[in-house]
This record gives sequence, C-alpha cells and structure tokens, in this order.
Amino acid sequence: MKKIKVFLCLLLSCIMLCSCSSQQNDYSIENHEWEFYIVQSMGSGETIYCSEQQHQFNEDAEVIDIWNTMEDNKIIISNNETQESWTLDYTLKEKDETNTIYEITYKSDGDTINGLATVSTTTREDENDEYTLIISINNYAIYFTEEM
Repeated sequence: MKKIKVFLCLLLSCIMLCSCSSQQNDYSIENHEWEFYIVQSMGSGETIYCSEQQHQFNEDAEVIDIWNTMEDNKIIISNNETQESWTLDYTLKEKDETNTIYEITYKSDGDTINGLATVSTTTREDENDEYTLIISINNYAIYFTEEM
C-alpha cells in the first residue's frame, strides 16, 4: 500500500510538472485583442499620443482612439476618429521563448519604410503581466497591450 501511495504521488508530481511546462506564452502577433496604449517619439522619448486610459499619466499627449487588426500577414492600424488607416506588412524575423520579432514594411506613394514589431510580456507596477506589442517605425514606437 505504501508503494502505491509513493507511486501515485510521483505520478501526480509528473503530471503537474508537465502541465506547468506546457503552458507557454503566446508571443505571436495574431491571436490577441490588442488595446492601444501610447505613441512615443524614439528620438526624444516624448509620448505624443495616448489612449484615454493613459492620459492621466501623459497629460501633454493628445488622446486618440486607434485600434488594429491582423490578417494575411498585415497589421492594419485605424484611427476611429478620422477614419484613416495604415497597412503594414509583416514577416517573422526571430522567435524564442521570451519574445517574437517581426520585420514590418509600410508602403506609401512609392516610398517604403521598414521597421520592427516585437511581442513579449511586460510586468506592470501592480506586478501583473501583460502581453505587449511594440511597433517601431519611422522614429516612432506604437505600443499596444493585452492583459494576460
């Protein structure tokens, strides 16, 4: 009987260990409900635009309402107020256990602008983690988040 209890404890420990190790973060650009956070100048670090929720922390920034969709290797960023939209093509560049990096391209009037997009996790001040999508292009960083 003692051997059976020891065996069951070991079996339960193995099952728990396997289930914990199989829970991986989804660092893909798809499969998330990204919420706009801020647009920041990469040159000065100044927050230029922010969401309504972030305005209390970025009082000098203009509040805008933007969102994004992902489809067919494209990121479509849309401004709900002006109805403007921008389409960025993306391809996987690098992936590991802590983040995923994509090369992005924006084409406008014959010009091509290249940049990067990164998906990872961020630990907030309240110690909760969230997924973070950062699109870095044309000297700007656009941040989107999703609670985990």
